Amino acid sequence: MENTWVYRGQEPIKIKTFLHSLGMGHRLFNDIKNGAGEFQVDHRRVRPTTKILPNQPLTLTVQPEPGDATVATSEEPLTIVYEDDNWLVVNKPVGVASVPGPHVVNGPILNRVKGYLVAKDAPDLRPHLITRLDRDTAGLLLVAKHNVASSMISPQVEGTRCKKSTGRLWPEPLLRSMVSLTPNRPHQGANRT
Repeated sequence: MENTWVYRGQEPIKIKTFLHSLGMGHRLFNDIKNGAGEFQVDHRRVRPTTKILPNQPLTLTVQPEPGDATVATSEEPLTIVYEDDNWLVVNKPVGVASVPGPHVVNGPILNRVKGYLVAKDAPDLRPHLITRLDRDTAGLLLVAKHNVASSMISPQVEGTRCKKSTGRLWPEPLLRSMVSLTPNRPHQGANRT
């Protein structure tokens, strides 16, 4: 998977600093640095210590994530409200757990999403639940389809930019704008290409 951003700042900046300004976590950056992907500037492979000049594109290539063998694949029903290359928004019914656990009777949402990705022959087979709900609560769950999306939205979820809301129905245009926080989003001197 590739993601490309164009640096729109005024001064040269290190790749690590630029990606952190976009929200990328330390763990994913280190994984890529240690062989799980590569960095390219102007379509040339570069070291992670390279500085990017204004208006230069940075392309991040990450290896697909294999499925987690400890998470079973479920073919139980999954209601998808929204989907794009980075995200799934799924409707979790009452009585279904978000994640596997010792007393889970019905296939949890995480297992259902993994089953959906396997059935679609998706390159990344390790879904990342960004939001969870209790078993007895119905609602929408945000699922990152790969580790780049998960890494880049995590600071927003942990901080104050994302808030859990209950008791609301969201119109589709608003829902689309809410999940448009893609890993390719323009942010602090960056434009997506």
